[in-house]
Amino acid sequence: MVEFVLIAPLFFAIVFAIAEGGMMLYIYNSSQHAASRGALILAAEGNAFNTDTDAITEMRTHTDFGGSGLITITEYDIYLLKADGSNKRDTTGCGGTGCFQRYSATGAQLAGNWPTTTRQTTSANADYVELDIHYDYHYFVTPGALSLTTQRFFRLEPQSS
Repeated sequence: MVEFVLIAPLFFAIVFAIAEGGMMLYIYNSSQHAASRGALILAAEGNAFNTDTDAITEMRTHTDFGGSGLITITEYDIYLLKADGSNKRDTTGCGGTGCFQRYSATGAQLAGNWPTTTRQTTSANADYVELDIHYDYHYFVTPGALSLTTQRFFRLEPQSS
């Protein structure tokens, strides 16, 4: 009985650490999948009026990201990147502040100066875009949360006229 009292805390700590690690990997994989689905919609629809709304709806409804109850999505951000392929944000466009759109977890626009209709989708000048999903991971075993961001970098697909 004494051996059990000495070994049990270590055993249960290891079991719960494995469970927590598994949930974190599941959430990470789900966030990558959601960002990929959103990037696919943004790239394919280009500068259509409802592109951002469609992408956020896709990320919220057609992936299991957030279905576990262990995360809270805080916002979605879309940024214009430099055209040199460096994956750095363009800080010269949109009046010198950088072009971006920021949405709440529900898809409501919070801020932004880069409407979808102004995005470049011509073959020679298609914009490079960054999609960020900000979320809080709530630990499975202990109280507390970890703020995380998933990013995707891509180029808008040229649209035929």
